[in-house]
Amino acid sequence: MIRTLLRLPSPKWENELATGIESVDAYLRRIDSGLVGAKSVRRLTLLEAKDFLLEAAEHASTEQQEQAIDAATKTFGDPDDLARHQRSERYRMFRRSALSFGLSFAVLMFIINYFGGLMTEASWFGIIGMFVFHAVFFGTFMGLWMTFCFAQSLPVSDQATEQADAFVVFYPRSSIVAAWLLIVGFSIYSLMAILGFAGIGLFGAGNVFFNLMLLALGLWLVITAAACLCFKIHVTESDFVIQSWRGLTRISFNQVSSFTQASEWYMVFALVMGRAFRLQWLDEKGREKSMIVGLNGELKNADRFQALLDQALESRKQYTGAELKGAP
Repeated sequence: MIRTLLRLPSPKWENELATGIESVDAYLRRIDSGLVGAKSVRRLTLLEAKDFLLEAAEHASTEQQEQAIDAATKTFGDPDDLARHQRSERYRMFRRSALSFGLSFAVLMFIINYFGGLMTEASWFGIIGMFVFHAVFFGTFMGLWMTFCFAQSLPVSDQATEQADAFVVFYPRSSIVAAWLLIVGFSIYSLMAILGFAGIGLFGAGNVFFNLMLLALGLWLVITAAACLCFKIHVTESDFVIQSWRGLTRISFNQVSSFTQASEWYMVFALVMGRAFRLQWLDEKGREKSMIVGLNGELKNADRFQALLDQALESRKQYTGAELKGAP
């Protein structure tokens, strides 16, 4: 029961992972049945197993393909052991995430409540109880989301990037719905904070600082969710167009000079969901430009986009190295 709940909102087998080879698909299904997390989380393990088995099948003759697949499954591992390892890793991640997010949020709320004047008449028992409540409630919520619902995108193989010349990196419908829920929910939250300035409503007992902090938190979540709604990347063989709240930015793959993970602080200041990357390129006049791009496992085709950027940067590095050595 608990394992099924930890697979929400997509507990079923992901048909897109099917290979058409019965023995491979049966092996993948058996692994998947023991994994936890939404499909974006389970996919991390399943893709690794799928690539390993398909590589073994490709290097074998038609007559020996099944024997090669059987040997590969034994080498890769027993499905029950693989699933058990994944669950233990995810449970450890949950404990770390819950502790980190819970304590951070509890300390933040303590500071807001203290300077907001809401602790002047509170007992030590009440203060400690509220601190524990904030830590447990927010830590559990964020720990569950980060561990079982959210996964970073993974680079894909060269063959996968060659399947089509053009594609779009975009958020699926489920993520769009979640973004709208955030916008609606925290718009109401921000409105309550505004009413609190006049002493009206749920936050009316707090002072100006208290309501100002709540308003800033609510508006940040609303703006960040709204920024995700308009985010897309249109990719062709030679260039890509990033669509964001700042407008459209067209960049050629040959212009890209760097694509590295940015500091976690950029998740706050750059209005991105997921891991923040700093993209740097040279424009037509040779001037260096940069922007922060947020990528995560919920974005469709984000892995293919990262793979293409890695290929472009590797090709550029090899070309530059050849020039330095004096190659024609």
